[in-house]
Amino acid sequence: ASAGPHGGSLIELGEEEYHAELVHDDATGTVTVYLLDSAAKAAAPIDATEVVINLKHEGRGEQFKLAASASPGDSPGKSSRFVSQDAELAADLDRDDAEAQLAVTINGKPYHSAIEHEHALE
Repeated sequence: ASAGPHGGSLIELGEEEYHAELVHDDATGTVTVYLLDSAAKAAAPIDATEVVINLKHEGRGEQFKLAASASPGDSPGKSSRFVSQDAELAADLDRDDAEAQLAVTINGKPYHSAIEHEHALE
């Protein structure tokens, strides 16, 4: 997986119709998802108030909602950035057995894509 413009890992949405970028800041425990255009370069603001990460580990499923937090330059009422400060999500993404999927609806079309998170090397 190549890095996105914010230094995170890219997630393909649809047939490269859009991309999402997952940025995981271990220092602050923050997980941020940026929505990007088909080239994974420019922001793609949407009217959703949240995106969802479905995460499964040790046979248990959990759902985490990341709230819209508009980036500078996003149109009023739209956001290309979604943020969670849930320490559990940040920790669970680092688990070797974690399976995560991003769920987002863009212009009425639902997208579900696996998150291939790069685990930090110790």
